[in-house]
Amino acid sequence: MQTFLLRLDDRMEFAAPKPGQMQQIDVVGEGIASVEIALCLQTHFQLQFPKVNVKIRILTGADEIASKLAKNGVEKIWRILHSRGIEILTQMRV
Repeated sequence: MQTFLLRLDDRMEFAAPKPGQMQQIDVVGEGIASVEIALCLQTHFQLQFPKVNVKIRILTGADEIASKLAKNGVEKIWRILHSRGIEILTQMRV
């Protein structure tokens, strides 16, 4: 993840929108790793690019995210992501 963030930062500095403009980041996958990446990216962008408005979405072809967890665990993840403004799009083909 460390080299990924360095490369991402370089790319963002090159292609980042101007302050106030929207930058959309899509994380693809239904597993808990996708949830973790989305949450980490959101925090990273808030710290590294505080003037850039970043919208993060999780896209999955499945009916649910983190479907291998217990139902109450999945519901808690949905609440956390919703409270952080991370959108979840299910049944998506990419």
